[in-house]
Amino acid sequence: MGNYKDAAAKKLIHLNQFVQPGAQNFVMSKPDKYFFVKVDYSTVKVSFDEIKFVEGLKDYIKIHINDKFIITKSTIKNMESKLPSEQFTRVHKSYIISIDKIDKIEYNHIFIGQNKIPIGMQFKDSFYEKINYLRL
Repeated sequence: MGNYKDAAAKKLIHLNQFVQPGAQNFVMSKPDKYFFVKVDYSTVKVSFDEIKFVEGLKDYIKIHINDKFIITKSTIKNMESKLPSEQFTRVHKSYIISIDKIDKIEYNHIFIGQNKIPIGMQFKDSFYEKINYLRL
């Protein structure tokens, strides 16, 4: 009987490694190249490389992926903590962008495809610090 309980406990500990605290709609992968997000009655796999940007909508987020988007119940702050900081950066209270998806930066806006994303004053310095590091 002890072996059964030990095996169940080990399995539970293993499963808990994949669930981030306070994030009921996210399950992260190991290694972190993608995550799963709850959308309505489905669970959808989202690859970090596919994400263009994330838009905060109060208690929901809109994840823009290629030519579509996914909406799920979460906050922009929660999503920011899940994304790798070397690939993503917060540029506004309502936007996180994928740095490698930037097409153009003009004045206080970032262009990703046809999307024009504002750069918020409180995020401006850290954003340009990252961008200047990548500039030739």
